[in-house]
Amino acid sequence: MKKGVIARPWTDAEHRRMLKMKAEGHKWPAIGAALGRTDVACAARYREHASDGGISRNVRRAQSEAFQARQAIYDLPPRSLTAEFFGDPLPGRSALDRRAMHSQKVHAISLAEHA
Repeated sequence: MKKGVIARPWTDAEHRRMLKMKAEGHKWPAIGAALGRTDVACAARYREHASDGGISRNVRRAQSEAFQARQAIYDLPPRSLTAEFFGDPLPGRSALDRRAMHSQKVHAISLAEHA
């Protein structure tokens, strides 16, 4: 907000008109001009007060799979001081652990058999 400018409170009529114009596809500068407000003020009002009166789109509704995976790693027991210092991978994340998990799928190829 510009210095010395006092924002007047929004009326219900202005709020409804803003929602109607936005639903009709008008851009923020046009909406702001029609209401006698800045486009930034209109966009901020729209974001703060969801059009359906429900939860804002900015609120996370469910935890993502990535967050749950990170949380599972944080919930593991702490590593030893040596493992922390040398950067040893977490249990189940080392190359040997992964190889053991995928050993049934990997077939060894011997060059002696093909000679």
